Amino acid sequence: MKRIYKGQPPTSFIEYKREEGASFEEMDGNVKIELQKSLLNEQNGVCAYCQQIINSPDKNYMKIEHHCEQSICNGENGTVDRRLDYQNLFAVCLGSISYLNVRHCDTKKGDEKVRNMLPISMNPLEFNHIKTLRYTNAGTVKSSKTIFQDEIDIVLNLNNDLLKGLRKKEWFEIISASRQKTGGFNKTKMKKLIDSRLALLEGKYRYAFPAMYEFMIEKFKL
Repeated sequence: MKRIYKGQPPTSFIEYKREEGASFEEMDGNVKIELQKSLLNEQNGVCAYCQQIINSPDKNYMKIEHHCEQSICNGENGTVDRRLDYQNLFAVCLGSISYLNVRHCDTKKGDEKVRNMLPISMNPLEFNHIKTLRYTNAGTVKSSKTIFQDEIDIVLNLNNDLLKGLRKKEWFEIISASRQKTGGFNKTKMKKLIDSRLALLEGKYRYAFPAMYEFMIEKFKL
């Protein structure tokens, strides 16, 4: 998970919110597309949670996630209505690995078994939350806070076998390419490899898991 910096919402979304009876479910299709583009652009083209690449701001590749769910932050029972709050919205992947019957990210949040753990407290907008995270050479995401770790493992399922395997593969590719025959690492080469993975093309990451690469820069003091 990577820190997300929120910008201004699209003008069409601001204007739509002013309409009487405006609701997320009945939002005009053109407004929703502009909203999807805006969310995906400020996240540099990766999912807010698992950090995989989202190839297009289209319903076949992504969906809009409410960090505090519409069923919870709906203005009822003393709650604040955040259903059209731009600060509460993120671009997320579809979160389903059908051939493995695995659900993750926002899709996993829909499981009945995790409802009692919602809304999650960990927020990609909060610098102090993101700073609790670290990555291991086994591809695991860890947090120094127990509540965040439970949300990572149970609610978002970010340490499922497929995601761990993908992160592990990227980690070892960098390590292997940087290892010196005499032992240790060529840190200049390692930094160059990581920088290439963090490079943006038209504002979008070309490689998944940018937060892990940023962690590696800190870990190896590059």
